[in-house]
Amino acid sequence: MESLAEQLAATGALPSIRHIRVFDQTLSFVAESNDLYSLMLHKSFTTLNSRRTADVDMEHHVDNISLGLSHVLLSQQVLPLVAFARNGPAEMIGQKVSGLLGDLLRENAMGAAVNNDPSVGRPLLLVVDRNSDIAAGLHHPFTYRGLLIDALGMHLNKVEIDSVIDIDPVNDKVFAQHGGKDFGDFSERVKRELDDYTREYESLSRANAPKFDSDSKQAISEMLANAPKLRERKQSLDSHVKLAHTILKKITDGHLDKYHGVEAGLIFSEGFDMTAFAELMGSNTPLGDKQRIYLVAFIANASDEIKLAEIDKLRHFVEGEGMPFPALQYIRRLRSWSMNNPQRNGNEPQNAASIGWSLAQNLAKNITNTFTQGGKRQLTLTRLVDALLEDRAASARGGAATAARAKLIEGLGAVEPRTSRPVDLSDLRFNQVIVFVAGGGTISEYENLKLWEQEHPRKSVIYGSTDIVSGVEFLGEL
Repeated sequence: MESLAEQLAATGALPSIRHIRVFDQTLSFVAESNDLYSLMLHKSFTTLNSRRTADVDMEHHVDNISLGLSHVLLSQQVLPLVAFARNGPAEMIGQKVSGLLGDLLRENAMGAAVNNDPSVGRPLLLVVDRNSDIAAGLHHPFTYRGLLIDALGMHLNKVEIDSVIDIDPVNDKVFAQHGGKDFGDFSERVKRELDDYTREYESLSRANAPKFDSDSKQAISEMLANAPKLRERKQSLDSHVKLAHTILKKITDGHLDKYHGVEAGLIFSEGFDMTAFAELMGSNTPLGDKQRIYLVAFIANASDEIKLAEIDKLRHFVEGEGMPFPALQYIRRLRSWSMNNPQRNGNEPQNAASIGWSLAQNLAKNITNTFTQGGKRQLTLTRLVDALLEDRAASARGGAATAARAKLIEGLGAVEPRTSRPVDLSDLRFNQVIVFVAGGGTISEYENLKLWEQEHPRKSVIYGSTDIVSGVEFLGEL
């Protein structure tokens, strides 16, 4: 800003620049909807985890992430407590964001945030690393929104097939209300919407048949007033029908429903259908899909040597002579590191990815089956949010869930931006959480969190990441 002002003054073209005001619009992020944001920092997972990343590049990337995240909070005018997974990128980002928020406070840039509504309480910013749940990044989604991203490559709410189709996540009521539903349910909803549209259109047409009385004039006026809305509605429905037909072909040709089913059983600890897994490995489907489900199976059974041996028998389907599978090599290294180094001295140098893997294993041990009550399907991140946003009434009842929550919090650090001092999360409760995933977010995590939010009407979740990546893109980074 200062440099811009100096250059304007040096030109001599302006006798005075006192009338010019320059604003920093904090445009380091993109809001894809009201509760979903991205910093648009591509290949973040690679930058944060590759051994080839130079220290200066790592520092620059972490600075960019921290700045973008502070811009998100500044735009929302909220001053959260900052929580993060200890060690690795999440802690570096959390500490830097806290420092930036402190600077903004001293500059009086967060006036509204300082006076947050006490009835709502302070929000929590939760920073985690993609390594904490690699399987979720590879998972084949089966919601309409997820398939648009994973199967059709939707980016920034734009889908290109034979033409570019823009989807408005706010004003497109069908998508806003039903985009997170399973593809079959969404298709049924679109069919009902089309039937409703047809009935309304025919009703208007009959009511406005040519007549020559005063009542007909009013009816014609009503028809003309409703025509633009009906046209927009029809265009939106036609777009969704076109997209749904394209997705259906992808599902049929690629057995995406079967991929989703086997992976869901693994991720949600509902069982491993080895027969279906083997059939998919031998099917005539894209190699990338086979590699993704293979990695999910490997990760889910990382501690079961017998199942890993069975999975390894099918490895030739995903890697062969002259066709290496670097993603599997990466996962194997993480597993090996975790098994050989169950506890390390805090002063020893540690690989960020290995720390993330260890965090994932600890999360699995602490909260699997404990916070997944009533058979609910919750991803690791959703379980973590569920634990952190637990009501005081539930805590007062005690029990295994409360004990697991306390153990889980031991692996998290927290900072108060006002003072830059550590905070103990044990006795704190929150109603709002702003989640940030360093290394790439997934639509599956976002949708799983929103399902949790629907079941907890007094809670609020906003989800964001360095970039929203599809399973295909994440596999490429691995």
